[in-house]
Amino acid sequence: MKATTMGNGQISRLSRPVKKKIVSAAKAAIANRKKMMKVPTVIHYHHSSGKGKNKKPKPKHVYFSGTLTDWRTVEMGVFMEKGGDVEYYAIVDTSPGRYWI
Repeated sequence: MKATTMGNGQISRLSRPVKKKIVSAAKAAIANRKKMMKVPTVIHYHHSSGKGKNKKPKPKHVYFSGTLTDWRTVEMGVFMEKGGDVEYYAIVDTSPGRYWI
């Protein structure tokens, strides 16, 4: 039996292709899992117009963006108007994970 030593470079040469294959297979599995699994995520914004001096006008359009939309803006729809209060909602299909808005 012949011993492989670090001095002749055999260990690093032999282990490189195996590590690359494992890493690329793991990355592909994670990417496929994220593509397949989608969760409907509800984004909510409540606008209160206030009273007296602090009265604010109702916005005509409300947008949001974040890592879940690749920082593209998405318009939110009006769900309910009651008095001076307005509820805006958007539903986005996302992969499980952490996101910034």
